[in-house]
Amino acid sequence: MSSILKMLQTGNSFPFPHSGRIAAAAVLSLTLTACAGGGSDGDDPVPVPGPEGFDYFGVFVNLVDGYILPNYNSLADSSAELASAAGRLQNYCDAIGSADENGARDDARQSWRQAMDDFQRTELHQIGPATFDAGALRLRLTTASDTNFSTCGVDQSVVLGQSADFDLTTRLNNQKGLVAVEYLLFNEDLRHTCPTQIPETADWDQRDADQRKQWRCEHAIRLATDIANASAELAAAWQIEGGNYRAEFAHPDNNEEVLGQLSDALFYIEADVKDRKLGPTLGLHSSCSQPACPNFAESPYSQTSLDNIEQNLVSFRELFSGGEGLSFDDIIASEGFPDIAERMLSEVDDALNLLDTIDSSLLEQAETLVATDNAAGCANSAANPDADQSQSACALHGYLKRVTDSLRTDFVTIVNLDLPDRVQSDND
Repeated sequence: MSSILKMLQTGNSFPFPHSGRIAAAAVLSLTLTACAGGGSDGDDPVPVPGPEGFDYFGVFVNLVDGYILPNYNSLADSSAELASAAGRLQNYCDAIGSADENGARDDARQSWRQAMDDFQRTELHQIGPATFDAGALRLRLTTASDTNFSTCGVDQSVVLGQSADFDLTTRLNNQKGLVAVEYLLFNEDLRHTCPTQIPETADWDQRDADQRKQWRCEHAIRLATDIANASAELAAAWQIEGGNYRAEFAHPDNNEEVLGQLSDALFYIEADVKDRKLGPTLGLHSSCSQPACPNFAESPYSQTSLDNIEQNLVSFRELFSGGEGLSFDDIIASEGFPDIAERMLSEVDDALNLLDTIDSSLLEQAETLVATDNAAGCANSAANPDADQSQSACALHGYLKRVTDSLRTDFVTIVNLDLPDRVQSDND
């Protein structure tokens, strides 16, 4: 069993009373499962009588106090360490040109990895403050999924940052966030990536290597400071002593709205993990017309895309199961379908267990698919992940598709919710 799964076995228990739901959804769920499969082995689930109602307020309290707020707090803490004057990134800046440089750089990279892990967990919490002002705070942490990261923009900022009047807030979001820090920390090619007509970088490649490392590191600190500030604002927006969005989220008068927000957040696993991070990179999505498209891989410089996906899945499982407390699996069970809740958790666990065995990065696997022209092998692993894991990332896609198929059919029907607009079509 995955070490991540072992960690997920504990949680908080909240004994709450119950209130009602629509029973017709359970009948329709049986029809959908029989027609669409829902990721099962073909046997229709047998409904088990549940209680007359369910307390959704108990779900919201469990999820916000057990997972959402703690995950945002963890991100604030790790981001603060990344930006700290006494942190590992600053230590690396101080060590450039010395015998301690390589070790300090490795430590700084680990600091970045921790912040990125924490950020990836909050990606399943795109609710409330993370969505305000068109997601302004979140976009200081990451590049929007529909925007290309600008390495040239970062290269320009590295040079411009040496000026006393440099203002990071004037730079576009696709030049900031954790991906920009990754580029500066993990990309060992010190050459700039701008066209020759860009004046800021005209003499960059002629500069001393240590100076280029130093300026890059100093800009990484500026970026990390902005990340830390945005992360702190997001955490404070949820905290009781801060903006206290918790009170609005965990409020019995907002059951329907909050349930819909949580459901939409779960679909990150389809819209962003399966259909943005994994499918296009492996040639399993309509946006890639080649055997694979390695250029779509997330975190290409650190090659931690699969680590990111693992954290996304961990967070998905937390929201779906709620540990030992109330969550969506309990709602589904209360409607008379505990077997569907158990099957969905098993589907997530299959993906997590596979991730625990993969020892090559997503970028490496995509490059191999291109080099060997092995789209057929990838498609077979994706279609039969239990029997064929020779292309492990492709098999992971197959397991994720089982999860998202269940979300699209049984889940939204039993919980009586609509599909989010962003996943109305399936582009596999």
